[in-house]
Amino acid sequence: MAEVISAPAALGAAAHRVLLRSTATATTAADRWLFVVAPGVPLPERLADAGVLRHGPGEWVALPPTSWPSGPTYWLVEPQVVRWEPATAEVVHGVLVNALLVSSATRLPGMRGQSWL
Repeated sequence: MAEVISAPAALGAAAHRVLLRSTATATTAADRWLFVVAPGVPLPERLADAGVLRHGPGEWVALPPTSWPSGPTYWLVEPQVVRWEPATAEVVHGVLVNALLVSSATRLPGMRGQSWL
């Protein structure tokens, strides 16, 4: 059993550069990055405030190969690459929080949504 952490594109891409091949990862045409994680760990509030979602028991997420009117979803790291073992949610949460902090620290006042990364 697993859960999925869904992050906005910029945050997800930054996290993926750190996570690399540590968990199954997909991207959607709706600009979301999906990280497969071990279940049972609540999402930190600061991530929820940044638009990160936790999909757990009783919910579903369209993983590849799924196509939507907006476009297909793609695996960046296929589950077999990580031997079908999801990363712990704490690790993915930590990487996302760090990416969020770096993103916040690199924005200049008055430059909404822009970053110097």
